[in-house]
This record gives sequence, structure tokens and C-alpha cells, in this order.
Amino acid sequence: MGKAQYSNNKDRAFVKTIQRMLVVPEVPIAFFILVFVVVISVTAQYFFTSSNMLLVSKQLAINGILALAMALSIISGGLDLSVGSMLGALLTFAGTMGLTYHLPYSMVFILTLLVGAGCGAVNGIAIVGLSVPPIIVTLGTMNAFKGVVLVITNGSWFTGFPPVYRQIGNGFIPFSILVTLTVFMSIMMKKTRFGRHIRSMGGSESSARLAGINVKRTKFFVYVICGILVGLATMIYLGRAGVGEPTAGTGYETQALAAAVVGGVSFIGGRGSMLGAFLGAVLMGFLLNGMVSLQISSYYQGIVTGLVIVLALVMEMVRNNYLKRLTL
Repeated sequence: MGKAQYSNNKDRAFVKTIQRMLVVPEVPIAFFILVFVVVISVTAQYFFTSSNMLLVSKQLAINGILALAMALSIISGGLDLSVGSMLGALLTFAGTMGLTYHLPYSMVFILTLLVGAGCGAVNGIAIVGLSVPPIIVTLGTMNAFKGVVLVITNGSWFTGFPPVYRQIGNGFIPFSILVTLTVFMSIMMKKTRFGRHIRSMGGSESSARLAGINVKRTKFFVYVICGILVGLATMIYLGRAGVGEPTAGTGYETQALAAAVVGGVSFIGGRGSMLGAFLGAVLMGFLLNGMVSLQISSYYQGIVTGLVIVLALVMEMVRNNYLKRLTL
């Protein structure tokens, strides 16, 4: 074999390797996170410090858990726009149980998860039982949860939580919970029958039914799990902030949606991963914190988030077209 032929074979192997990497959505975003961190660390003096990384980890833990819930609903072929307002409602519930009825922290924790499951069940029953599109149902419950919070709190804050509530929000505990949850849900989606049913249902409900999958039951439990995840995010939020506010969770559904889409979760359903949603949350966390470190006005954060979602959708379309050409 001549040197020219060997060089051509080596170049083709390198190109194929790059192509295989680009097909995996988690690889480009992981690379982009690395580049972004390096650039911001150079331009912002206090970005890559231990205190700021601790702050970022606490912030993205909540958004990350909500992103996992959002990703689960999208992969199943649906959408859950109520995750942010549900967090506010569950925060109000936890505050009432802890401060008004003085229940032990462990009981408040468990009850918050159970009520979260109940809120998710409401979404699931409406979607499955009434055959209403998930975006309509969750848009309705999003506003309903906000209304319930305002009626109960009358716009007042919850303060005076015992120190035990802050333990789950200390140090890197929130981020450790997020990582553990990401691993657990990744295994569930890849290794369990339930996870495979979710992907099949998201790819094609009619095909899933023909394959013997109980689509209604699977869809119902998807939203129940989403509610439980929101309940866990609520307790972490309470542990980090130490107070409850009636506007808590406002806009979180947008952040969760952005993280999931940026992480490669396809809006058409059936495709995406929990790792991708996790990486998307990490990128969004670094992005928002980086803007603060660069002293960019908070008014621009919504604009940046919207542009990131649009860019991620465009990239998803380009990636889908590329995959179609490969299969031809």
C-alpha cells in the first residue's frame, strides 16, 4: 500500500469517526460545554471559582431535574408545560404542612412527593381519559396551579423554616442528587421494559398498540413520574432558598424545555436521552451564570433562552436531514 493510499484511508477513517460522533447528540453538546467554559473562564474573572461553581451546581440541580421530567414527557410523545407552576404549588403545600401544621420534615418530604405524583396523575388522567393533547392539558393545569398558589398564599411568602429543611440544599448535595437521578433514569429508559415502551409510544402510538403496549397506562405513569420529579425539585428548591414565594417556579418550564431540546430530545417524540437533558441543563446553567459573570442585564436572559431553543430546533432539523441522507 502506497503512502498516498494509506493517507487517504486514514483521512476517510477520520471523517467517518467524526460523522459517527455527530450522529450522537450528546457529543456536540458536551464539546460545546467544554468550549463555553474555557471561553467564559478567560473573559470572566470569577466564573471558574469554587464558590461560583457551587452556586451554579445548586441552580442547575433544580432546572436539571425539571429537564429530566420535561425530556421524559417529550420522548413519550407529549409535553408537560406545568412543571414550573407545579413546583410553586408543591412549595406552597410543603410550606403549609411544615409551618402551619408543624409536620416533621421527613413526612413533609414524602407528602410533597406524593402530592406531586397526584398532580402528575391529574395531567395523566386528563390526557388519557379525555384524549386531549398534552400541550392543552398541561397549559391549563399550569395556569390552574398558579391560581391555587395565589388563592392560598394571597401573595405572601413562607418564612421561618427549621434548619433541617436546608440540609438537602447544602454543598454539592443537590447536584449529586441530579447526577444520581440522571443515571437511574438513563438505566430505566435503556434497560427496562417500561423505558422501551415509552420510546415506542413516542415514536408511533399506533405501532406501539399493535405491539401489545398498553399506551394509556404507560402515558399515565409518565406524567405521574414527572410529578414526583417536580416534588423532589421542590424540596431542593426549598432547601436552597429556605423560603417559599408565590411566584416560585415561574419560567422554569421554559428553562426545562430549553435544556431538553438543547440536549437533543426530539420534539417528534421517541428520541432523546436523560444524559442529553442533563447536559442541556448544564449548558443552560453555565450560559445564564456566564451572562451574570459578564454583567449582562437579566433582561436579556429570556431573549437568549428563546434564541437557544430556536437554534437547537434548527440543529435538530439539520441532524435529522443528515441522518436521512445516511440511510439512503
